[in-house]
Amino acid sequence: PYSITTIKQKIEYIIFKVIFIEVRNRQLRGKLNLLGLKVLELRIVSFGKILLGSFKEGDLKLFNKFVFKDILLWDF
Repeated sequence: PYSITTIKQKIEYIIFKVIFIEVRNRQLRGKLNLLGLKVLELRIVSFGKILLGSFKEGDLKLFNKFVFKDILLWDF
């Protein structure tokens, strides 16, 4: 299950917002490639109920037990 919303459309590019329950980067790139589209940038903005916000690769965050419990109960 997923949803796709067009955010911005120009002649040379289109910006989509795609919401997936579960997908791997290469799966998404492959599906869009089949449609003749090339992925220039891919951002993961949340993991379950956790918004990643300004996290950068390698950043760490301490979660309380309630948030961690939500992650474990999240249906992958």
